[in-house]
This record gives sequence, structure tokens and C-alpha cells, in this order.
Amino acid sequence: MSWRKMMAVVLSVGIRPGTGAILVLVFAVTQGLFWAGVAATFAMAFGTAITVAVLATFALGSRELALKLGSADGAWANAVWTTCALGGAIVIFLFGALLFAASLGPARPF
Repeated sequence: MSWRKMMAVVLSVGIRPGTGAILVLVFAVTQGLFWAGVAATFAMAFGTAITVAVLATFALGSRELALKLGSADGAWANAVWTTCALGGAIVIFLFGALLFAASLGPARPF
């Protein structure tokens, strides 16, 4: 993992247009402000890139700190690593299942 690879990931995540950016562009075109929409879209992409970079830095930094504090070769460190990996997967699965179950109910706009 090098800085060049990390910046490529950040750039690729930040440069893709999201639904909000497309909505801003469509609104800007309908109002005759195309270049303002383009500038707003670039600002949104820049903000996304900064957010992803900060979160990735915190994630890698906390991982390195945990490995330094817990000695990466110990059985305790392996148990914590496995527990965190499985726990994270379970939390994400339960969140997805909750969203799926909520989508099956009746549509209530308010």
C-alpha cells in the first residue's frame, strides 16, 4: 500500500458522479446556470474525496495503533482481530436485513 495507490482510490471515489451531483447538474441546466452546476459538482466531488481520505486515514491509523499495542503475533491479538471482523460483518448484515424488512412494509410517505 503506497501513497500513490491510496490517492488513486480517493480520486476514483471522489470523481464519480453521485445522484446528488446529477440532480444539481439537471437543476442548473434547467435554470440556465450550467457552469455553476459544474462548479457545484466539482465541489461535491472534492468534499467526497476529502471525507474518504480522512476516514481511510483514521481506519489505517487505528489499525496500525491496535497492532502496535496488542503485538500482532499474540493469540489475544488474533482473537480480537477475528472478533472485530466477524462482529463488523454481523452488524452490517443486521443493518441490511433491517433495511430490507422495512422495505417490505406498506409505503408511508409521512
